[in-house]
Amino acid sequence: MVASTRLEGDSLSPLLVAKGPSSTPKGVYACVFLLGVINNTALHLIYSTSQSLAYHFGRVDYMPYYGLIQLISCMLASGLHARFGVANFSFLSRTKFILLLQGLSYALLAAATALSWYAVGGSRAASTLGFGISLIAAVTSGSSQSIGEVLVVSRCYHLPPATLGAWGIGTGVSGLVAPVVYAWSKSLYPSTGVGTVLFMLSLTILIPIFYFAFMYVDQHNTDLAAAKGHETASHARSDPLTLASAGECMRTAGAGVLNFGAVYFLEYLITQSFLDRSTLHPHGHGLVDSNAYALSYAGYNLGVALSRGVIGMMPSPPMALIWIPTLLQLVNCVFWAAESSLHFVRYEWFVTDTAGFEFYGCCM
Repeated sequence: MVASTRLEGDSLSPLLVAKGPSSTPKGVYACVFLLGVINNTALHLIYSTSQSLAYHFGRVDYMPYYGLIQLISCMLASGLHARFGVANFSFLSRTKFILLLQGLSYALLAAATALSWYAVGGSRAASTLGFGISLIAAVTSGSSQSIGEVLVVSRCYHLPPATLGAWGIGTGVSGLVAPVVYAWSKSLYPSTGVGTVLFMLSLTILIPIFYFAFMYVDQHNTDLAAAKGHETASHARSDPLTLASAGECMRTAGAGVLNFGAVYFLEYLITQSFLDRSTLHPHGHGLVDSNAYALSYAGYNLGVALSRGVIGMMPSPPMALIWIPTLLQLVNCVFWAAESSLHFVRYEWFVTDTAGFEFYGCCM
């Protein structure tokens, strides 16, 4: 699928079209990688902290609400951005907006984490307020991630396809590093949670890094566009999403959209339901036991990083075979459903209990 010139500014067609010279500076790949890491950090922190926060707030069965609200926010933000954002605001304005959302997400998570320790002490007010604040953080992080992904990927339109591999690896590494560092920060001043709060606040340093990396990538994309006579400047606007354009997308890429939707539905069913029940160990005090969900989620993202890293580096498979990953994910989901009820992986296959379970997390 090749996007028209007037739509290419916000087109996702670089996922399907190989463009750009081989002489692209390595700094571009490094910056795209950093953008992938930073853009998804707040989102992965919500997933990483959800089980712990839900338990501390006395709402252990409400843990899936974090993922649900975050995904709803992603969907709504994507739709509003496509309908109104691309036509009325420049790339630069939208970039500043998502950075504001990212900073707000880190601040809200820091506040929720601090309140969670008061909630453990028996404060019902802290429990209610903290839970509400953490859900707002899910909204802001989901919105910034979905809009940021469109902005960054669309700025790779004229760059080599390997930049998409760098982006994919970055998003996967983000999901690997965020839960691991979060688990480590919990071990600092564990009785007060100060280490986790400081970790959340320190992440604001990522905001200027994202901005300058984005501008660097955007400049190279714009230079290549100018050489081809295309208008994709940072201050350019694109056509909004309409029923007609949405219908055209479904006619040309409907099979891919439906399969992607099914794969992600099954993925979130695993990570937000079965994985939580499989790793719930609220009274654990060891590094692994008390962070079983976060570490298993890191194992999952290790697989994500490896799989996304090949995008743009290997020939695309025929669209007729796109149902195969969907089928494999369905089989995977069945195994996870059984594991969440029987715990056969942790208790029978591995002597080391939860520690061995992390290896299975990579299989997602």
